[in-house]
Amino acid sequence: MELWERYVRRLIPLPESSSDGFCRVRDLDFTEQSAEEENGGLIYETDLMLTREEMQGVLLLRMHRVGCLAEVFENGRKIGAHYGSFTDWDVRLSADGEQRRKLQLRLREDRESLSPFERAGIFGKITLICLPQVYLEDYAVKTIYGEGWQIQIKADAAFAGKTQEEDSVYIRVNLTDREGKTAAVFKEQKITLEHPGTALTLEVPAGRPWSPEHPVLYELILQVIQNGKVLEEIRSCVGLRTIQVAGKQVLWNGSPLKLRGLCYREPLGDNKELIRKDFELFREAGVNYLRSLYYPFSEGVLKLCDEMGILAEQSMSAYQAGRGIRATQNLPDCRE
Repeated sequence: MELWERYVRRLIPLPESSSDGFCRVRDLDFTEQSAEEENGGLIYETDLMLTREEMQGVLLLRMHRVGCLAEVFENGRKIGAHYGSFTDWDVRLSADGEQRRKLQLRLREDRESLSPFERAGIFGKITLICLPQVYLEDYAVKTIYGEGWQIQIKADAAFAGKTQEEDSVYIRVNLTDREGKTAAVFKEQKITLEHPGTALTLEVPAGRPWSPEHPVLYELILQVIQNGKVLEEIRSCVGLRTIQVAGKQVLWNGSPLKLRGLCYREPLGDNKELIRKDFELFREAGVNYLRSLYYPFSEGVLKLCDEMGILAEQSMSAYQAGRGIRATQNLPDCRE
């Protein structure tokens, strides 16, 4: 599946501001420079000036729907590439110690290989992410109902720099309701360079389940703590739910589920208010389910679905597999 992995890449969770108020995520402004007439490509550039705090971290660029055939250059040196218009992807900046960087994007179309919905351009935003020397690389959440509700959390940290033997590094987990009241007593577990992963279970005996009719959400807070200092904090919303299949019936939290929905093509660009208005109209019409059309929903739309009680079906990033067009996604490994 080497080719298919060009479409799907694991994204590092976005951190919140650190305990000292340092903002770890900021948007960058790339200016279009010129078009390459021979291949229909686009060139964008920006001059990046790093702060003193950012110079001490691990730096990534998060591309929100930037493609289709994309190449990234830092001070004239190629540092990354991506294939596809509508999936988010990261590229790591060098750790060369230079405070001023010139960044360039070269974007081209590939009409001979991709579906006609893939285009060259910047369809979202580009953000600079500054990670601490120890950061969360990935985490997964699973909810279970038995005698009461449980939330199982697996988290993996990455150690970018060396740590001393006496350094104490912990992953701390807490769960609150939307009003900020503690819903589960926090837990923490020590991690090391040799054992950077952790698995914890939170008991939520009085938890209320999420459903389209009652979209109850809790806030999960993950922290990386070193020698008593919070290096990084990640927040995400969690809904308590179980899914089962009985014959041809899907059971949501033990009750039969009927989907009432439609296909929805998410508008490109900064259209938060427009999308929210669409969702409000959908809910008024009794819609509880949306399927993404042509390309996957963004993280922002998925969070809005959680908040407003809408079930979402996420399409793959390679559209029109198996159709008659000549497309990369018609290759055997992609069709599977």
